[in-house]
Amino acid sequence: MTGALIAAVALAALSLAHAQPVIDAGGVVNNASYRKVGTPEYGIAQGSLFAVFGEKLGPADLFVVGSWPLGESLAGTSVEVTVGEVTLKAIPVYTSARQVGAVLPSHTPAGEGMIVVRYDGETSAPASIRIVPRSFGIFTQNSAGHGPANAQQVRADAKRLMNSASEPAHAGELICLWGTGLGPVSGDEASGPRPGDMGVELEVLVGDRPAKVVYRGRSGCCAGIDEVYFHVPEGVQNCAAPVVVRISGRTSNIATLAVADERGVCGNPALRAP
Repeated sequence: MTGALIAAVALAALSLAHAQPVIDAGGVVNNASYRKVGTPEYGIAQGSLFAVFGEKLGPADLFVVGSWPLGESLAGTSVEVTVGEVTLKAIPVYTSARQVGAVLPSHTPAGEGMIVVRYDGETSAPASIRIVPRSFGIFTQNSAGHGPANAQQVRADAKRLMNSASEPAHAGELICLWGTGLGPVSGDEASGPRPGDMGVELEVLVGDRPAKVVYRGRSGCCAGIDEVYFHVPEGVQNCAAPVVVRISGRTSNIATLAVADERGVCGNPALRAP
């Protein structure tokens, strides 16, 4: 074999190696909280939306699913989860080279498992994944798992205002908190949204005060996305009041909610919007 041929073969092998998808260490996380692997609350809930971070997981540009029903692959990307003897296809809803988002089927068994991503005919090395019945993550406005929550004030005139220091909530007001990880649902998740109160026991704390929860279930908009409706408890006044959801012994990521007094003023002037 000539030196030129050897070089060509080596270059081809290198090119193939570079084409293989790679999942980052600890790169499988709740799509809202981004809770790290190894923390006590870590776990991907059955029926939840999760994210996989890595390289060459999908196309260079972000591709988002556009219609129902959802499929087992999206723009050439598919995600496979194995727990024990059971292997299932997750339901991808967006894909790109660096990040894939998928819904974990509700009937995935709980336990320690492995996950692979396939793209363009290549398969990643397996990465670990922990499946749990419930583990809630709160979506935040910066899409980083911390800071102001994706929460809306639900007003009597049907208006929904995104909570902020300039549009704070008030005691007793109804809030819609967006997240993922309330747990499994029945039926075909790929066929369309599956809204409805799931009746699971959970606790919402705003500051250190429990809120009255009136709904906890899937959103009517999307796959794997949950909504928690609650009334703002009395005695909270803060432009960045911590808000968490506790469910099945696990506490969500800490987000914040702006809560004002009857004058519409937040409790911490340093945190007010200009």
